[in-house]
Amino acid sequence: RGYEIGFNVQIPIRNRAAQADNDRAATEKRIAETRMNTTAQQIALEVRNALALVEMNRARVAAAQEGRELAERMLQYEQKRLDNGASTIRFVLEEQRNVIQAQTNDISALVNYTKALVDLDRATGMTLKKNNINIDRTLNPPASGQ
Repeated sequence: RGYEIGFNVQIPIRNRAAQADNDRAATEKRIAETRMNTTAQQIALEVRNALALVEMNRARVAAAQEGRELAERMLQYEQKRLDNGASTIRFVLEEQRNVIQAQTNDISALVNYTKALVDLDRATGMTLKKNNINIDRTLNPPASGQ
């Protein structure tokens, strides 16, 4: 008669499944951080570009207004010359055409400036606030009778 005793010891030196999960989570974290940094850089670039467009269009508005004022003065001058007999109707008509073109340029510059302001508001996230829109009030209107 004999007795036999046995035991089996298993010591996990490496937990490969947990290590793989950890590596995957670390990789996903790095990817998420990279995406976040990229998005932040894109937002900053968009805001800088919007600010530059606002400033550029503000200068264009000023230049267009000065051009319009100058064209109007030139028309007045040419009209006086015509009244005094020193000019012809042709030159007055040319100056009128120049005034109309200057007015068109002025309006176009104002439109572009306004668009640039809207783009800046969008880039900075101020569109709703500047238009006095409150999402909470819009989505959850107060109950009637209050």
